[in-house]
Amino acid sequence: MGLHDPALSSAAIAPNAEPLLDRLEETIRRFSETAARASEQTGACQQQVRDQIVAAEGLTPDPSTRQIVDLARTMLATLGQLERNMRRSEAETAQLRADLEQARREADIDCLTGLPNRRAFEREFARAEADARADGSTLQVAICDIDKFKSVNDRFGHETGDGLLRAVASVLGECAQDGCFVARHGGEEFVLLLRGLSRQMAVDRLDRARIALGERRFISRQTKQPIGTISFSAGIADVLGEANPRDALAKADAALYRAKESGRNRVLCAWDMAAGTS
Repeated sequence: MGLHDPALSSAAIAPNAEPLLDRLEETIRRFSETAARASEQTGACQQQVRDQIVAAEGLTPDPSTRQIVDLARTMLATLGQLERNMRRSEAETAQLRADLEQARREADIDCLTGLPNRRAFEREFARAEADARADGSTLQVAICDIDKFKSVNDRFGHETGDGLLRAVASVLGECAQDGCFVARHGGEEFVLLLRGLSRQMAVDRLDRARIALGERRFISRQTKQPIGTISFSAGIADVLGEANPRDALAKADAALYRAKESGRNRVLCAWDMAAGTS
């Protein structure tokens, strides 16, 4: 298959933009609340002025009364303009909130593959671990790395390598069902959270993706040369088997390293390594 796909258009946002987004969101929230209160108070003031105009018009007409009525009508017009301006500000604030939410979504997406990025994974990892401990479900974490990816880049060029990353992302993305999660962790590395599956079910799901990738035949669109079989190696660990979820991530990484050392194109489990069966 060809490997030249158009890149996604979403622009990545630097990870250190998150505090700025938080501060902007809080500023907009406070302004929105202030504008809403001011709009409500302005509406109440307008009603009071209207009542005063009606009362003044019921008095015996004389120059001073007419002057008061004219002043009150000018005030009413000014208050009306203020209220319209504040309503417009509220609408603009709502649009700003929508724009910020879009910026957050874009900051969580890897532009090349369209998968969530490492930043999104870190947040999801913390949430998934807390949820799994709270409801007593299972959670495995897996790290996958494309085998001999550098040689593909060196032989066929970065454009072909980028296409290969998108292809592997698509295959691994099929694992992201039933509440599971896959992200690009960086370079040619991907990370998965496999929720609600037993250890063996998680391994089987990852193995099916590995086998499906191995059955595909890739051709460089640029050179028309066959790239050959593409595979990935993976390490998987039980998150709830560790007191610190970061330890599970480290053990998955160690299992991945062992998979690479022992021949690539395989999934190794941290719990088997601990038991001395790998």
